[in-house]
Amino acid sequence: MEALNDPDLASSGGKKKDGLFNPDDDKALMRLMDNLETEGGAGLEQRLLDSGSAGMVYEQDFERMLRSVATQELDFIPLKRIAGFMEMSGKVKRL
Repeated sequence: MEALNDPDLASSGGKKKDGLFNPDDDKALMRLMDNLETEGGAGLEQRLLDSGSAGMVYEQDFERMLRSVATQELDFIPLKRIAGFMEMSGKVKRL
């Protein structure tokens, strides 16, 4: 329970902060990059641009893009954390 009071784990209100390295996040990102390489075609940045509109990607667009490259459900939370959706209100990200 002591971890709940850890200031490094508190929300930053959407502002960039130095975070703790999480090896599971790193592994999820590597699996995504492997899936993209195996599938071929557009890279991650282009897929994100294609999944959103007017330079904005909503969380549901991000999840749809993850599903399109056969991302495991267990990787969704780490990848959304990496992308910044966990810290942002409104669940939208400007590209």
